[in-house]
Amino acid sequence: MNILVAVILALATYILRVADHPWNVAPTAAAMLFAGAVLPRRWGWIAPLAGSFAADAVIGFDRWQMTTSIALVYAAVWGAGALLARFEGRSLGSLARRNGVIALAGSVLFYLVTNWAVWMWSPLYAPTWAGLAESYAMAIPFFRNTLLGDLLFTGVFFGCYAAASWAVQHREGLLDRRVLVRHDDA
Repeated sequence: MNILVAVILALATYILRVADHPWNVAPTAAAMLFAGAVLPRRWGWIAPLAGSFAADAVIGFDRWQMTTSIALVYAAVWGAGALLARFEGRSLGSLARRNGVIALAGSVLFYLVTNWAVWMWSPLYAPTWAGLAESYAMAIPFFRNTLLGDLLFTGVFFGCYAAASWAVQHREGLLDRRVLVRHDDA
């Protein structure tokens, strides 16, 4: 089952990044959070990174400094997801809140780290404190999209997984033809 989930996650990450979408509305951080929480820690992180790397091969790679900065953020989000797995068995509501908080924190971390990296390693902004402030100010619309994408895809990944897990656990009841036949007592 874990291999199937990993393959689906890698494909979803690839397809959703290559498909036409608004800037920074991407599934990778949510996929890393999901992988950390659900897949085995030894190799689970590979699936979303493989999908993201394959997408980068199609849409183009960034400077190595930017790629490294982004990878560090994704590693932190994956680590938070792995910590989340320790709280398995808690109520669905607290799990959803925790996922939301981690997705929000991941979005903020992505905004802070990547815009610092743009200021540090690109010629777009002056190498001054004012240039750094300008880098952060100009990125606010992208932050909104990052936050929207991270929360949306986190909900989709964990929601689909919960629905599929429920269906697998209740498959015999779902496949029982007597459940599907309507009985009128009138």
